[in-house]
Amino acid sequence: MKKRINEIAIIGISVILISISSWIEIPLIIPFTLQNLMVFLLIGVFGFRISLFSIIVYLIIGIIGVPVFSGFQGGLAGLLNYTGGFLVSFIFIPIIFKIFGNILKNEKTNYIVSTAFSLLFMYIIGAIWFYIVYINNNDSVSFIYSLTFSVIPFIIPDILKAVIAYYLIKKMKIIIKNEAIN
Repeated sequence: MKKRINEIAIIGISVILISISSWIEIPLIIPFTLQNLMVFLLIGVFGFRISLFSIIVYLIIGIIGVPVFSGFQGGLAGLLNYTGGFLVSFIFIPIIFKIFGNILKNEKTNYIVSTAFSLLFMYIIGAIWFYIVYINNNDSVSFIYSLTFSVIPFIIPDILKAVIAYYLIKKMKIIIKNEAIN
């Protein structure tokens, strides 16, 4: 029972952290948020189950109208906009990490491969979603335009966020281990 209560508390805090990370925008030519950094961080620190439930709860509370998406958006419209595919793809990131974690036993290799496949998956889903939303709004754009606008500017920042998450995971695991000893 105590373990379940702890898990629920961690999921609640994780949802808050994902929400806050969605509100923090780094203003470049195309601004980006820190959501995928937080998703990678949660997976690395808390593992598959807690990170997956946290992402699902985050999306559900966003869909029901709580303004947890970027730009303080909430509701189904916040999910069905041009960037909604990236949010939906977050559900699959813990699954990708779990699959590669079962295959690759080296923690660093697992993180690198899982992150690469997660970003690739996120880009594919996000770009297709972006393209479909544009087409449904009667805008004539090519899929290349979709990639150029919704993926390419984010590749380097996303790699940097993944590297930052990796080092934060290492530091947090040391802190958690030391706390468990004391």
